[in-house]
Amino acid sequence: MFIKAMTFGESSIDDDELVQGLLEFVTDHDREFLSQCMKKESFSPEEKELLEIVSQFGVRSIPSPETIDKQLVRIGRCEHLQKSLWAFKPFLEGVNDVSQEAIWKNSHEVTSVAFERLVTDV
Repeated sequence: MFIKAMTFGESSIDDDELVQGLLEFVTDHDREFLSQCMKKESFSPEEKELLEIVSQFGVRSIPSPETIDKQLVRIGRCEHLQKSLWAFKPFLEGVNDVSQEAIWKNSHEVTSVAFERLVTDV
């Protein structure tokens, strides 16, 4: 998913891919539980297990059958795209500072420049 976003842009990732990526990211038990919640037409707003799962990802609103899909898309976008792209940005900036010829001749040096930026920016 990250490579696709880097190649074709973040908008090339659809909501189903984000949710599927999230479901692959969580434990088997949480995957099954979230899948069941997405299929339910109703569940208790105080669903403790659901609140625990989404709160692990910083969600502070109570999921409902109407909002659970949108919330999982937002979690997937944050976990699989935004965090990855944010972490990768210094590497790209380091690569941009070096000519293409240098990239092909000495990729180790380019990687070192990018890594140095990543470490110093954190």
